[in-house]
Amino acid sequence: MNRQNLTSPSSIRILVIEDDPNTREYVKTLLQNRYNVEAVCDAVAARAAIEKQPPDLVLSNVILLPEHKSNPQNIKVPMILVCTALEAPIETPEEAVQDYLRKPFSERELFARVETQLKLAQMRQEAAEREIYLSEIQKKYIKLEERLQECRAQVEAGNQELNQFSYSISHDVRTPLRYINTFIDLLEKQINPATLDQTSREYLQIIADSAKQADSLLKDLLQFSRLGRAELRFTTIDMEQLVQEVLSAFQLDIQDRTINWQIEPLPEVEGDPAMLRVVLHNLISNAVKYTRTRQPAKITLGSIKQAQQIIFYIKDNGVGFDMQYVDKLFGIFSRLHLQEQFEGAGVGLANVRRIVHRHGGKTWAEGKLDVGATFYFSLPINQAKGDQ
Repeated sequence: MNRQNLTSPSSIRILVIEDDPNTREYVKTLLQNRYNVEAVCDAVAARAAIEKQPPDLVLSNVILLPEHKSNPQNIKVPMILVCTALEAPIETPEEAVQDYLRKPFSERELFARVETQLKLAQMRQEAAEREIYLSEIQKKYIKLEERLQECRAQVEAGNQELNQFSYSISHDVRTPLRYINTFIDLLEKQINPATLDQTSREYLQIIADSAKQADSLLKDLLQFSRLGRAELRFTTIDMEQLVQEVLSAFQLDIQDRTINWQIEPLPEVEGDPAMLRVVLHNLISNAVKYTRTRQPAKITLGSIKQAQQIIFYIKDNGVGFDMQYVDKLFGIFSRLHLQEQFEGAGVGLANVRRIVHRHGGKTWAEGKLDVGATFYFSLPINQAKGDQ
């Protein structure tokens, strides 16, 4: 039964097989006002009609298993067997006949049987189409799964290459830089400063500074690579305690400076403590660095609880930045200030963004030149203790 037949009864084709001419004409007359009816008198004519065009339903006084059911197109075509009330129960092969109509029958009974079988055939057809559709979906799923396995293998191979690359940087590249630093120090101790002119001393200093800068850059690059691959280990974190631990690492660097710290109450969260320590260290380090020219410096750490997230912020009164370049802030090796003004490789904020994103949060910043900057990072509310 095709889709057009499902919506247009007049296009439904019914084959009537009846050797009694009166019954054949009676049935045809009743059905042809609603359906497309073809009536034949025997199995031979029925076979020819079926081969010419498979019907949507067969109404027959003979079982047409050899002719009707042998064709794959006719397997799901329903058959109503017409027989007299005096006949003994008819034994038929399984699925050869879907229904029986006993003679004599009324117009109402005829249409009830026909419409029921057509509806059942439609349901069987839709079920078969769904099965085909699901089969196609399953095949596509299998192909996608195979493709996913290939992608996983490629990612694993890429990670292995990245690990080898990181190892190479750590040992094969940084080692010569350390040699340069070491032998420059030894050379400066061996040479009498009085024998060197100002230009030669400047050259040695440039070599030493460049080697140290390159070593620091490679160190930051290795950290950026590791942070993207390291497994997150979530636990409950007291953010106030974590901030105090991070601040203690800056005491020697800021002992000669005046910094007004304002640490507001901070919530406990679920996260990776080592990773979030890196986030806080980088953001606080930036605030300390870019307030170097302020006397006194002011740095505030706080949080804002919203419906779906906890927002942490670090605000300072430092040199700030131009908001038209805000999109560059969290990019790797992106810097908005000259190396001569403020040291750094431009990897710290990239590390911050990578870690926060892996926690399901976001990072952004606001600033104004010569006024200060505020850096934000958020964590989903379901990672805040008590709100899971």
